[in-house]
Amino acid sequence: MNFLITKKGRIFTYNFLIMNKTLLVVLIVLALALIAYNVTLVNFSNPLEGNSIVAIIGIMASLCAIVLLLLYVMSKKVQKEVDKD
Repeated sequence: MNFLITKKGRIFTYNFLIMNKTLLVVLIVLALALIAYNVTLVNFSNPLEGNSIVAIIGIMASLCAIVLLLLYVMSKKVQKEVDKD
């Protein structure tokens, strides 16, 4: 088993440091909630002025967060397959 020893002498397993599925789901749901909230702030008749541009930036940031979380999930699946061999 792989261990990580910190400067203060604490010993953690690598499994402790890996994000679990519950946290991933919570983060994705929060990002989706932020997207839903920001969509309500967008003025669709004039989307590039005022608070609408801030809402669009928030939507894009939330989408980036979801993509990064899904990439993390895929990389863990690939790592698990490589470790099997």
